[in-house]
Amino acid sequence: SFSVGSGPKSVYVWVDPLCPYCLKVVEMQEQLGDEFTFHNLVVPLLGERSERASEALSCMPTNRRHAAMQSNKYTRTSSDCDSKSLANSQRLSTVMQVEAVPTIISPNRQSVTGAPSSVEQFAQFLRGDL
Repeated sequence: SFSVGSGPKSVYVWVDPLCPYCLKVVEMQEQLGDEFTFHNLVVPLLGERSERASEALSCMPTNRRHAAMQSNKYTRTSSDCDSKSLANSQRLSTVMQVEAVPTIISPNRQSVTGAPSSVEQFAQFLRGDL
């Protein structure tokens, strides 16, 4: 997992490293980081390549995972992998019945699957204005 932003309201987002819609949502998070803290939980739902990319992310320092998602480059930078975090993210996705990515849970506990069409629409959903 990795976080984006430092706002007082928490948002949880399940992302797959190879999902283009997930990448779009991660990009949007940067513009809303003053109001929200986004906790991105990596879950490989798109097959074997996603599993390898997710494992590579778990072998990176936490502070480099966001940049790896942005650049779409997933190479192991360490042999000290955080496989427990990846397993926890996968378990939580099962408990929460996450079947597609991105899945977003707003601060008021509403959930939506898919990428918003704009930052404004994303912000409205997160604020409960939709």
